[in-house]
Amino acid sequence: MTDQAISYCSILKRAWPIMLANIALPLLGLIDTAIIGHLGGTQDLAALAIGAIVINFIFWNFGFLRMSTTALSAQAWGQGKALSLLRIGLRALIIASALALCILCLQKPLTLLAMTLLAPPLEALEGASTYLAIRLWGAPITLINYVITGLLIGLSRSKSILVLQITLNSLNAVFDLLLAGVLGLGITGIAYGTVIAEVITVFIGFYILHLTWRQLVSDNPSLHSVSLLSTCWQQLRESQFWVSVHFKKILRSNRDIWIRTFCLLLSFMGFTHFSGQLGANTLAANHLLLQIIAFSAFFLDSFAYVTEADTGKAIGQRSRRLFIQATQKTSVLAAITAIALAGIILVSGPWVINQLTATSRINTLAIEHLYLCAIYIALSAGAFQLDGIFIGANYGKALRNASITSALLFFILWLSFLHIYGLIGLWIAFISFIVLRALCLSVYWPNLLSTHFSTNKR
Repeated sequence: MTDQAISYCSILKRAWPIMLANIALPLLGLIDTAIIGHLGGTQDLAALAIGAIVINFIFWNFGFLRMSTTALSAQAWGQGKALSLLRIGLRALIIASALALCILCLQKPLTLLAMTLLAPPLEALEGASTYLAIRLWGAPITLINYVITGLLIGLSRSKSILVLQITLNSLNAVFDLLLAGVLGLGITGIAYGTVIAEVITVFIGFYILHLTWRQLVSDNPSLHSVSLLSTCWQQLRESQFWVSVHFKKILRSNRDIWIRTFCLLLSFMGFTHFSGQLGANTLAANHLLLQIIAFSAFFLDSFAYVTEADTGKAIGQRSRRLFIQATQKTSVLAAITAIALAGIILVSGPWVINQLTATSRINTLAIEHLYLCAIYIALSAGAFQLDGIFIGANYGKALRNASITSALLFFILWLSFLHIYGLIGLWIAFISFIVLRALCLSVYWPNLLSTHFSTNKR
């Protein structure tokens, strides 16, 4: 990694494909909804809504597989250790497969629990259960895809991520139309279409990793003639590969990042729950504003992904100078993007909200509080960037503690402000939550620097 490699232009060059890939991500659900909305009945649409909520909740909790793989692979890449990188990927795939096996074993209890808690209408119950059962059979593919994505982010292969996302969405649309439309399978066809698209995409992902491996080892004479498949088999046969300490390192990181993710999920669910206490109109209005926040997060996440790769690689090279350079430049671009997004939302937000729903009372309430949504987005860059930095450094303890602390403080602030200031108080607590995440992580910044760069000041 050179100084020139961490220029503003190089960051933007790697960030824009991830932006497009992130924006394409929600298209998977939109495609399913659009197809079943035109080709299926009301019960199919209701079943898809219930099933998709459950699937997203289950799989999102395993996002730590992507994050920990990114951190460890970026650091191994920075150290120039091709075999270490390969072992990290293999161990992550083994852990993902084991977790997927657990999901498959718990498939029926998970479906029963979800249907009991959500209590869908009777006419949607069978369809939702069928959709959920089929998608859960695809758990191994989904979790393996997290690992592949983590490896590609860690290796700064942002264009490959875009290729995979476009491929997934395109195949999903084709198979959904074929199975749900042409063959008339309805919600069952939608579920099978998504799983088939994910299977094909994973195989393409492995092929991309194969090409990447060839590029990584091209300068290594001892590995140049060794194929990826034979090298993987050789590593799996070595007893050193299965030493528990290596798996424990990954699991420890995964545990901390999972707790971090769960706290974030709990806080967003809490915001939705508290919104409902203020009435149906408030709940609906805040849901619209959350969609705007979620869309904006796709842009900020792209810089966080680049930060993960660059900081992990700098740590692998033990270069404090490159680490500071990477974090500063990505953070500047992320802050500019957050402020620009906030400005765009203030200007175009009313039009967007009016396109999302035709209910005037909900629209008016959402537009009245649009400025709070813009403030949240403008102030969120710090949390996104520090998340990227600490994920790249594989500092799961800081991510865990910061998320627990900020989530607890969010609920305390809600108790303090909601009954006094109402909806404004809820938004003050929610904005404080994103700021507190950044502040809590910043406390660990000195320790992060001293841990990785205490003996290397270059």
